[in-house]
Amino acid sequence: MGHALTGQYLKWIGHREDDICWWCCKPGVTQTREHLFKVCATWKKQQKILWKAVRVQMKRGRDRFRTADLFADERCTEAILEFLESTDVERKAREEEWEQASSGTAEEQEEGAEGAEELMAMEGDGDGGV
Repeated sequence: MGHALTGQYLKWIGHREDDICWWCCKPGVTQTREHLFKVCATWKKQQKILWKAVRVQMKRGRDRFRTADLFADERCTEAILEFLESTDVERKAREEEWEQASSGTAEEQEEGAEGAEELMAMEGDGDGGV
C-alpha cells in the first residue's frame, strides 16, 4: 500500500522534526490527508470544487466522508485528480525531504510502508490526526 508524504508521515519516519502543515503553517495543525483535502486554508477554493464534485457523484459531502473512503472509491478518482492538478498538494515545500523519504535501503522503505499503513488506519478512525 502506498503512502502520502505528509508532515505527519515524514515526522513519523524521522525526516522532519515537526508535523505542522507547510502550506498553512498554523501552529499545532498536523498535516494529514484529512487536513489537506478538507480544511487547509491554502486550498479552500480547490477543496470547495473537489467536494462539490464528490457530492454530485456520491450524494454526500466532506463532513460525511473520510479521506480514506474518498481514495478508495473509484467514482471519486476524477475529482481527486482535478484537485491535485489544481493545487501543489502533491508537491513538497522542501524538496530534499522528498528525496530523503523516497531514498534509503529496501528495509527502511519497507518499514516506512508498514508505518504508512498504521497512519492510514489511525486517520481512518476519524480523528484525522496522529
